[in-house]
Amino acid sequence: MKERILQEAALRFFREGFARVSMDDLAGELGISKKTIYQHFASKEELLEQVLQQLVQGIDRDVCAILDEEQADFIQKLTRLFALLAGRLSQLSQAFTRDLQKYTPEIWKKVDERRSQMLQKNFRRLVAEGVKQQAFRRGFDPQFFLLSYLTLIRRFINPEMLSELSISPRQAFENIVNILMEGVLSEEARMHYKPRKFALDAFSKDVLQQL
Repeated sequence: MKERILQEAALRFFREGFARVSMDDLAGELGISKKTIYQHFASKEELLEQVLQQLVQGIDRDVCAILDEEQADFIQKLTRLFALLAGRLSQLSQAFTRDLQKYTPEIWKKVDERRSQMLQKNFRRLVAEGVKQQAFRRGFDPQFFLLSYLTLIRRFINPEMLSELSISPRQAFENIVNILMEGVLSEEARMHYKPRKFALDAFSKDVLQQL
C-alpha cells in the first residue's frame, strides 16, 4: 500500500504540482481512506519528501547500471546517461517546480544536497573513463569541467531559476549538456555523439503516457 501511495503521489505531484493535489484527491484515486494514507505518512510534506527521495535513489541506481556496462564505451555510456536524466526530468512539470520553491523550499534543499552528491560521484567516474579513452580535447581539465557541470546543474535546474526562466527541467538540462559537451569532446568523439535531443528511456515513456 505504501508503494501504491508513493506511485500515485509521484504521478499527481509531478503533473499537477504539489499545491493542487490534496490527500483527499490521492485517497479517492486509490480507492482508500485518507486515514490509510496517514498511517504511512505523517503529512503531505513527508509524502513529497519520500517521493523525491525515491526519484533520486532510482536515478542513482539506473546511472550506476549504465556506468557498470562493460561492453559500452565512453560515448555510449554518455549518451545513455544523458538520455536517462533527460527522461526523468521530463516527468517534472513547471507547476511542480514552482510549488517546490513556493511551498517546500526546505525539502528541496535536502533533495538538492543528495542530488549533488550523486552527480559528483557518478559524473567523476564517467569523466575518468572519457579521459582514459581520450574522448576529450587536448588541454582538457577534468576537475574544472566537473566543477562547471555541477555548478550549472545546481544553478539552473532548481525551482527558483526554472520559474524565472519559464522553461522545463528537461529543457534546462539539454541546454547545459549541449553547451558543455560540444566544447570539450575531441573531434572523433563528437562524430559519434549526437547531443541535440535525447531519446526517452522506456521507463520515462511509460510514465509520460500516464500523465
